[in-house]
Amino acid sequence: LLGAYTGAGTIFGVTGGVLDGARTYWAWFLPCALLEPLAFYLSSLCYADGDGRLSAFAYTAQLVGNCALSVPLTMKFGYAGCAVGTTIGHIAAVAVLLLHLRRAENSLAFVRHFSLADSGRICVCALGDASIRLCQAVLTLLLNLYVIARFGEGRLPVLAAALAVLGLSEAFDGVATA
Repeated sequence: LLGAYTGAGTIFGVTGGVLDGARTYWAWFLPCALLEPLAFYLSSLCYADGDGRLSAFAYTAQLVGNCALSVPLTMKFGYAGCAVGTTIGHIAAVAVLLLHLRRAENSLAFVRHFSLADSGRICVCALGDASIRLCQAVLTLLLNLYVIARFGEGRLPVLAAALAVLGLSEAFDGVATA
């Protein structure tokens, strides 16, 4: 994917329209790459603060916004529309999660604190999430390659919608955990 974005050659022999589409998608996807960790972090904070419902609602807003906007925007603007729809879904999630900071029962307060021991514990805990995200990225890449090889690039928006629906399982897992 980095090669597609930077123009450093092709990936798995992908050329032409798909490669141009990947470059277009990643150019528009960069704001989303900044918003996704923020949404995940705010969701974890809200959940830890006892607001599991808002966390689940924000994730649902993210997925619904992503699906509801990515498909029509992809039909109108192509790959750029898909990335913009995804970014808007993440903006919706962050906006919902920021509502927690305005609630009276909010106990989150920003405190300056740094500890190497705490940083180490955070890194150990983050390894699980990082490995899950990496596996999801590899699965998405493999599914994209399969869909392109078997059905053509025109079916990629359908795959994106299907993967977003599968992502709802994370929201339901969060509700069950809450």
